[in-house]
Parts: sequence; structure tokens; C-alpha cells
Amino acid sequence: MDQKKFETFNDGIVDIYSTDDKRKLDQLIATPRYQEKVIGVTRHYAALSAQEQINLLIRIPQLRLFSEDCKCVIDGYIYEIKQIQHINDTLPKVTDISLKRVGMKS
Repeated sequence: MDQKKFETFNDGIVDIYSTDDKRKLDQLIATPRYQEKVIGVTRHYAALSAQEQINLLIRIPQLRLFSEDCKCVIDGYIYEIKQIQHINDTLPKVTDISLKRVGMKS
């Protein structure tokens, strides 16, 4: 029997916002707890080859209420969502979010 890895989310809380027509923060969608993950070499170089930068990789309990058009706020910093991956072989199921820092929340 394949044993699933149990995930914890002890690194903080992320605020996930929808954005308006000008890509500014709009409605607060969710405020899940998160676990910070290591940005692996493969992910790092894949982002560079696409001329993107990933500043932070977080894992939250699986949530399918948002898209790459949304933005995240962590500790006052605003991040664009570059990639969302839903992972089903953990306990609980999780969502990994690759983030690029774009500013500070006023």
C-alpha cells in the first residue's frame, strides 16, 4: 500500500485576491495557511528559460477557487501567480503556487 505524505502548513497565511481590469488587487478570495517550499533547480531554470523569475514557492491545502489572474499577498508583499499545480498524492491534497514578487501592499 502506498503511504501518502502528510503535509503541514506552518509558515504563515497567504491572502489570495482577484484582480480588477488594471491587474490591481480587488476582492479577497481566500486566506489559507501555507508551507514554503524550496524552488528546485529544474523549476528555477525552466522559469529563467521562459524569461520569468520565481521568488517564492508555497503549498496550501488544495483550493481551486483562483487562477493565474489572481495575486497573493504575504507579509505585505504582492506576488503575481506564475503557476498553479494541484497535487493529489498528499494528505491532505495540496496546491503548489509559484510566485513572482511585484511590489508592496499600501
